[in-house]
Amino acid sequence: MLSEAERVERPATLQPLLDLRSERLSASSLKLFYEANKVALDADSNGYVDKEELVKFKAQRNPISQEYRLAESLSEKLPEIQALSRDEGGFLVFSDTKGVSAKDIDALDARAQYSPTDKLTTSINDSLASRDYEDVLRKAQELTEERLHLVDLKFKKHSFSLDPFKHLGNELKAEHKTTLVGERQFGKYEVGQTLSNKVDGFGILFNGTLDSYSVSVSNKRVETTHYWTDAKKNMHPISPPVYEAIRDELQRHGRSLIATHYAGSTHNYISDRPISEMNIVSREPHQRFFVDVEIRNSSLSLDLTKHIRNASTKHRIELEVPQKLYEDAKNIWDPKLNAMSFLLGGRLSSMHGEVKRKWTEVDPDYEKVVNSNGYSFVIPKRTG
Repeated sequence: MLSEAERVERPATLQPLLDLRSERLSASSLKLFYEANKVALDADSNGYVDKEELVKFKAQRNPISQEYRLAESLSEKLPEIQALSRDEGGFLVFSDTKGVSAKDIDALDARAQYSPTDKLTTSINDSLASRDYEDVLRKAQELTEERLHLVDLKFKKHSFSLDPFKHLGNELKAEHKTTLVGERQFGKYEVGQTLSNKVDGFGILFNGTLDSYSVSVSNKRVETTHYWTDAKKNMHPISPPVYEAIRDELQRHGRSLIATHYAGSTHNYISDRPISEMNIVSREPHQRFFVDVEIRNSSLSLDLTKHIRNASTKHRIELEVPQKLYEDAKNIWDPKLNAMSFLLGGRLSSMHGEVKRKWTEVDPDYEKVVNSNGYSFVIPKRTG
């Protein structure tokens, strides 16, 4: 850490965010920000700051800097703030649309000082509090880039027919579902690959037709999400630019980021010292957890034959999962278990299945350790 004398002498613009002792940003901070950056913000010098000017201003700033955060907050609340004073000409319904002026900022500052519980003031304060990156830099234990390996599956009926319209109808009626798969299986899948293709014997029984049903890979993609983890292992989502900026700032400050790759994600444990100088109290092999799930389409229908056909298109997927999910996964794979991360939200389709196999593998390259503060994390395995 810098001494107090060094902290005073060093220009604020060069001071690492981790060492800042400034007050939390709030709606009151916007007035000082606006006045200090008015020339840069109001690029066309017309007395108003609009959304395009704010976008250009942010593009030239570090996404975790105070200037960027205040510009972002101003941009989010631009319509509300620019309507605080009637300082633009024209009919009332069309006025106050050019952007934020100095009068608008003064009106906002007055609200922040004399009406701290005002809805707009509170909203701006909450927005800025959610981006308190100084706090993140002091408290973060891990930075994680989670890669979600998603596969779009196509459930389609195939008819033995020379009628092209029937084939077109089958194509239009095909169902598409998205599921999460493990990184290893994702690498094996190819777009267009057929995973299951079975003849529907029930069709002959019910209506005398011989059809088949297939499951194929229509698309696959990797989506990334980023978050930081505090000492209580609570995860907080952040944007990719913020993730990169926090990581760079920590490294510039001399912190050690120990990277570990497992479950399709990269986990960066943040430490004040390198591994060789850590006070580690216990070590154990790093276990990775896997489940093999037989899943099927689960359309909501009262049609018995449709449920039978859904069952005929079942297939198996392999997933690497966190330890808790491994322990929670019993015989039935519920759709909510697809959400390996809380960040997935509701993006996955409803895929039901049966857990066919569970197993663990020891990773020869990493080990799980616990430090003197009781925090457990994974580091590269010692050699020699």
